[in-house]
Amino acid sequence: MPPEPASSSEQSLEAYLDDAMGVRFDALSRFAQPLFELYGIDLQSSLAKPPSSRSAKEISVLVTVLDTARLLWAYFSLDADRQEHHAAALKACLVGPTPEADAEESFHELMGLMRERWTALPDSRRHHAHATAPSTLPPFEQLLDQHASPPNHSPAHHGGYGAEQLEKPEALALFAQPLLEDPAVHADPDALEHRMALATAYWELAQADADHRKQKLQALLHRFADSPDERDALQQQAHEMLDRFETLFPEHAA
Repeated sequence: MPPEPASSSEQSLEAYLDDAMGVRFDALSRFAQPLFELYGIDLQSSLAKPPSSRSAKEISVLVTVLDTARLLWAYFSLDADRQEHHAAALKACLVGPTPEADAEESFHELMGLMRERWTALPDSRRHHAHATAPSTLPPFEQLLDQHASPPNHSPAHHGGYGAEQLEKPEALALFAQPLLEDPAVHADPDALEHRMALATAYWELAQADADHRKQKLQALLHRFADSPDERDALQQQAHEMLDRFETLFPEHAA
């Protein structure tokens, strides 16, 4: 019997630590220092703990910080014109389209700190962080899409997922289990990253409204399928995962 799959957040953290998220962890964590301070995290103390002693909340916050840092790393990698083009979308992604004045001020302060951290990284270190990572950093636009707010649901649905009112990380881990059951996936960082990205794409597809679901499915197939056979297999798998989401979390199904 295969071992019980780790949670989605645990898998994400391990992928970061294994340099499997497109940027070497040592460089990304140095760049992310203002974010760790913002969230009140002592990274060295946290990583010194045995993995089993980290709480689910602690792991979730670590991954949130690293995901945000990776998004900002990709953003600052753009040329000045593309940064300007995407600036409004980035702000909307991180603090919402109409943030309160204090939230907007905090956002600009944080962006200033992160730009300073980025500027302080030598070009050679940035290049090394990309060139020696075992996977490729996704384009900024793709990362921005992954960070985008999920579709709106009625307020009654915001308490959690399913009968047990699971938090989103636990619900996503449960939903993704069929994609992560093969032990070989956990031995291959690239395969693990691919399956995690696919699970997240199915998760977002399941919550898309009917008017946009077909378009999102086509985008998913274009992103993950390299041949007609793969496209057919993924389309079938997508329908199975949509059925799984509706069974597990009917109150959130589109």
